[in-house]
Amino acid sequence: MNAELATRTRPGDLTHELKQWPFVIHTDQQRVDKSVAPILEQLLPRFERIQSEVSRGHRRNAIVEALSASRSQPARLPLQKNNFRIRDAKLSDAPELAGLMVELGYKTSTSEMRERLKSILSDARFSTFVAEKENDVCGMIGTLTHLSHEHNDLSGKIIALVVSKKRRKNGVGRALVAAAEKDFAKRKVARVTLTTRFERDDAYQFYEKLGYSRSGFRFAKSLTPTCQRT
Repeated sequence: MNAELATRTRPGDLTHELKQWPFVIHTDQQRVDKSVAPILEQLLPRFERIQSEVSRGHRRNAIVEALSASRSQPARLPLQKNNFRIRDAKLSDAPELAGLMVELGYKTSTSEMRERLKSILSDARFSTFVAEKENDVCGMIGTLTHLSHEHNDLSGKIIALVVSKKRRKNGVGRALVAAAEKDFAKRKVARVTLTTRFERDDAYQFYEKLGYSRSGFRFAKSLTPTCQRT
């Protein structure tokens, strides 16, 4: 074998292949029958091309196997931009809840909300849930479970539901209603009612999409003099 062939033939690649040929002797020591050296020199490029193609084939197979393995695994969803959690309200939520009441149309100070919460949180008939995103309270729902003169079983009422303007249209309201309904179910509540203002057309559509239907009108009358209203 000439010097070039001996140099380009390395143990583990072409030499390994040539060992399988009957006219090759002592290929591990780079010595080949002189009569076949010219033939091997002509075949060398073919062997190298085959070796290269096999190498590329292994890489392709590895890629295909990796893709197949990834597809067989459950898809990992990206972190949602609007992720939040629902929890029970705490007295320390008073500042945020006061702000939400203002958005709902009821002027409320932090001290006023704190006093309301003291009574509400200590009354088992009431439930208050808040939606929280990145330690920021962005929505709330307040409910009441009560007896009635019309029914033998318990009734439930959604007293207040509000989502911060910057967090609306992101599923927060739906999640709060779902939490309230789950709580009602645990309390064996048979029906749920709520009220909303005439001008809140978006609220009508929201509740109807959740399965609520219009069943009547609400009438209201203040029993305190105008100067005493809060």
